[in-house]
Amino acid sequence: MATETLACAATASPDNWTLGAGSTKVAAVAFTGDGDSTYIYSDVHATQQGFTLATHSIPTGSTGLSVGVRMTIKKMALALSRIFISLQLPSVSDTVVGPIDLTDSPYISYSELFQGSIARPGGGSWALSDLTNLTVVLTSNQNTEIRITDLRVEVEYTPPPGQPAIRRFSHFPLTRRPVHENVRIA
Repeated sequence: MATETLACAATASPDNWTLGAGSTKVAAVAFTGDGDSTYIYSDVHATQQGFTLATHSIPTGSTGLSVGVRMTIKKMALALSRIFISLQLPSVSDTVVGPIDLTDSPYISYSELFQGSIARPGGGSWALSDLTNLTVVLTSNQNTEIRITDLRVEVEYTPPPGQPAIRRFSHFPLTRRPVHENVRIA
């Protein structure tokens, strides 16, 4: 198995969360491990925020695609907070994950959430073309502030025969130019 991590590339409709800190919403959710230095937030019930993804480099002929969403999140109040994650493809129904209940202490530090092996919207198996057209949408479900400082999609796959297993990270640092890092897996 190989893994490719896809960063958010652009905002998409709906585009209703607030930029809390950072130059853009995309830069705010880029994987930098910066905590409160950059983030987006929502404190209004049913507010949604969409993102498209960076271009993947998964080899043609790869099989067994599995898609998951990883995010780093912070809850800012004692009240129960909930968030939903939707994966959207054009012309098919969404796949919705959630609610994800954030029930920790009044002010929790950023914690990472991972929802792996999410079903393909519309059913069937994931295809490489789906990754090009995929939109990730976050929905807040309470009037409690929720902050996101990292949002990315992880795709596991089996490369075609003769291709090495690679773990690839795509991210957009503050330079706003894509950076791709490849790590060969023995």
